[in-house]
Amino acid sequence: MGLLVADAVCCVDYLSGRPEIDPERIGVAGFSLGGIAAFYAQVVDPRLAGAAIFCGGVGSLAHLVRAGQDQFHSVYFYPPGLLAAGLDHPSLVPALAPRPLLVAAACQDEGMPLSGVEAFAVAARAAYPEQGERFRLLVEPGPHAMTLTAFEGAAGWMQAQWGNAAQG
Repeated sequence: MGLLVADAVCCVDYLSGRPEIDPERIGVAGFSLGGIAAFYAQVVDPRLAGAAIFCGGVGSLAHLVRAGQDQFHSVYFYPPGLLAAGLDHPSLVPALAPRPLLVAAACQDEGMPLSGVEAFAVAARAAYPEQGERFRLLVEPGPHAMTLTAFEGAAGWMQAQWGNAAQG
């Protein structure tokens, strides 16, 4: 996971140096493994202006271990000592707020039980109390999948967060 997050940080380094890129509007998005890497990248790099996560296992590791199919993920998914240190995805939310965060989840995602997603959403709503749509949760029926509905919902949300780049 550290290598994937480091790759995302390197991308931010590169994009920040490009004259045609507004460094205040660099975001990250990903599906599945890319989604959890995007989440951790936004946690560790404050230059990332926002994130959109699609079935990325963002929720609660404790819920996944107790109620989910923890064998769905390989060792990459479980940062060593995170739970033992009393940390979990919901406890990382304050590192993100008020930067925009969209989490698109599926009700039957074997990589994260809905109870974990709901626990994350409670923490996110507490961290984003007056931020309006800065945190958004989209939950769809079905299994672990990237859907057109989620993609279109995220595109509209991103447009609302940053506007059209061509308009300034």
